[in-house]
Amino acid sequence: MESNDEKKQALQAVAVPPEEEMDFSPFFDYLKTPQGHEVATRVLQIIEDVKKATIDKSHAHAKFERWLQAGVIMLVVVALVILSVFDKLNPTVAVALGSIVGYFFGKGK
Repeated sequence: MESNDEKKQALQAVAVPPEEEMDFSPFFDYLKTPQGHEVATRVLQIIEDVKKATIDKSHAHAKFERWLQAGVIMLVVVALVILSVFDKLNPTVAVALGSIVGYFFGKGK
């Protein structure tokens, strides 16, 4: 096992001295050229496309969720009506169907 002093020496050997700062001026100079501007524009366009795709996908997912909720609630209402008409609705089934509807109402909040 290494001692604490050996660990500190190893970390100091790896650490970059604070007086050595990175010079980003060549990068900024490249971005000022037409080629650099083109690269920056394309990168920003890719980021914008990803944002648009994410928003569209979120909207489509939310729309699907709403249709699913409406379908399940309608199905439960139809099941309750049919069971009531044939006098087969017992409290256990009513509680189970009510729980399903409650889950879908509470899920969105």
